[in-house]
Amino acid sequence: LPLRYVFESKQGLSHARNRAIAECRGDLLVFTDDDILVDQGWLAAYSEGHKRYPEAGYFGGPIHPFWRDGRPGWVRDESMPLISGLLGYYDLGGRERPYSAEDMHPFGANFALTRRLFGSLDAFRVDLGVSGKVPGRGEEAEYFQRAMMAGAVGMYLPSALCLHTIQKSHLSLKYLYRYGVQKGITARRMRGEVSIKDSSWLQQGVWAVKGLFQLAKGRG
Repeated sequence: LPLRYVFESKQGLSHARNRAIAECRGDLLVFTDDDILVDQGWLAAYSEGHKRYPEAGYFGGPIHPFWRDGRPGWVRDESMPLISGLLGYYDLGGRERPYSAEDMHPFGANFALTRRLFGSLDAFRVDLGVSGKVPGRGEEAEYFQRAMMAGAVGMYLPSALCLHTIQKSHLSLKYLYRYGVQKGITARRMRGEVSIKDSSWLQQGVWAVKGLFQLAKGRG
């Protein structure tokens, strides 16, 4: 592949994505992450999908976890909604189809945008997403929300498969806690709530009881 390296000095994933949009010379821009292993037919799947569905503004493909150090015994289901984003698990089945309003948007490690779409939408929000060691979230979710509101059509391509390498450090209680906090901050920012108010002791107590109940059911 003819590769061209571009350096973005501003820290943060959203800044990098916006720079990619500014630098893009083609009609299809494909995104992935630095801890991803792509399937042999990954790029071809996006290229062919773009040709088959010229009306589509964006595309997404499945992501499965790659357990480099073995899968922990407590992970009984890789599609657990609570941490599916952390594991990078994303799969809408084996059928090629348009995205519906009820579908989960494509994950940031595996999606593509057409020039027609990114040329008509504002850039990725830089107050969302990973920045340095802060595991921020939600920049692509907010982007796809705007795309759908603008009437963009998306296509799910099951053949555009990639694997997300799971780092052992990301399964620690400390990292899981930070991940949950960042998801909460992201949700409030996406709703336009700038200030983060502390929950009451009663609310915290209720959540603690719920956590203990899940622990008693073996969902540590």
